[in-house]
Amino acid sequence: MVRSERLFALFRELCLVNSPALGEADCVALVRRKLESLGLEVREDGAGARIGGNANNLIARLPGNAEGFPRVFLSAHFDTVEPTEGLEIEETEELFRSASDTILGADNKAGMAPAIEAVESILEDGAPHGDVWLLFSVAEEIGLKGAAAMDLDGVDVDFGYVLDTGPPVGTFVTRTGTHYRVKARLIGKPAHSGKDPEKGVNAVQILAEAVHGMRLGRVGDELTANIGLVSGGTAANVVCPSVEVLGEARGTDLAALQDQIDHMVVRFEQAAEKWGGRAEVEVSKHYDGYSLSEDEEVVRRAHSASLELGLQPELRWTLGGSDANVFNARGVPSVVVGTGMQKIHARRVRHQGGSGGDGPARPAAGPFEAPLTLVRAERSSGLTFRPGAVQAGSVAWMQPKRRFRHEKPRLRGRRGDAAAGRGGGSGAGDQARRAVDPRRRLLPDRLRCPR
Repeated sequence: MVRSERLFALFRELCLVNSPALGEADCVALVRRKLESLGLEVREDGAGARIGGNANNLIARLPGNAEGFPRVFLSAHFDTVEPTEGLEIEETEELFRSASDTILGADNKAGMAPAIEAVESILEDGAPHGDVWLLFSVAEEIGLKGAAAMDLDGVDVDFGYVLDTGPPVGTFVTRTGTHYRVKARLIGKPAHSGKDPEKGVNAVQILAEAVHGMRLGRVGDELTANIGLVSGGTAANVVCPSVEVLGEARGTDLAALQDQIDHMVVRFEQAAEKWGGRAEVEVSKHYDGYSLSEDEEVVRRAHSASLELGLQPELRWTLGGSDANVFNARGVPSVVVGTGMQKIHARRVRHQGGSGGDGPARPAAGPFEAPLTLVRAERSSGLTFRPGAVQAGSVAWMQPKRRFRHEKPRLRGRRGDAAAGRGGGSGAGDQARRAVDPRRRLLPDRLRCPR
């Protein structure tokens, strides 16, 4: 059973530890001490050195104590989108929120605290369970770098839950879009703006031409595009010689997404040609989208847990990314779980400790008890289900109905199994077209950190 005050105390303690991306060492050390005190098997993976940070991912295991239960992981990330040094927490009957000029850091400590509490509650109750893994990552906020660099050798799971989205609590993200970044360098020609402006080619003029005719914002129901960062120039009296532009596009339909990417590239190239300059455009994939069928055990278990807690188990989609995108791309079905965090990247960010309704303040259920419920339900030995595969974008892979056998799928795979899914291009080889069978995972031999 979840002990609310212990959980709230842990949440406060986590929030008060400053842990910006690439600077999470203090928070990692705190959580490691906590997990080791509970008797878990704990290790760090050396990811910090690979991504330029001062901390590693933390991987912990609570061994199972009974047969017939799935091997499940719970995941959250240490880093916050901004530093929280000097944080003061204000508490009401229903909310935790920042009372200082910093964010609260509920993203993602509102996911980490209940994951730890779930394990501690299991240990206290002595309830039967399978292996429970905790996969706590660093550097999520700056491109899912920690999860991408996570060393999962020896991690043996069936599926998992990433506690990293906002309300409604009891809802789950089972479908996301694919995300591409578009980096353009628009090259003009410098000249003195007062003496010889006609001898120059203004890169800002090229940019204005390109963006004027570019489809941006909400391009389709499940397709967006943006130009978010512009830099360049040398001086006010010099015709701007070059501009660097960083943009992106996200979508659930791969064909529509590719069309949008092509459109953005063409706009840059045409504008440069019109004004006598050049355009160097680089397109890179940030992460793959995924889609999990309602028939997947990971989804059905989430649905049942939500109903058991009296919540509404809505299945949601988003164009935002999380560590679940990385885990799904590595072959393990992973669902994102709604928590009570609200206004997560705002200075007055808050976390709702209650269920979001009109019930008593900060109850044990709602945002906090869901992880415990997810890992304790028994899997019947004769379960028959249709394992809908993880999608690469909108390409669904389904397997025929089959009897589930309790063999151990592994989060690691053979080298070369998924070479076709590692490319950075836009062709079929770039779509990680792998059927995800619960009895056999085909995984990339390596996963490069998103840039």
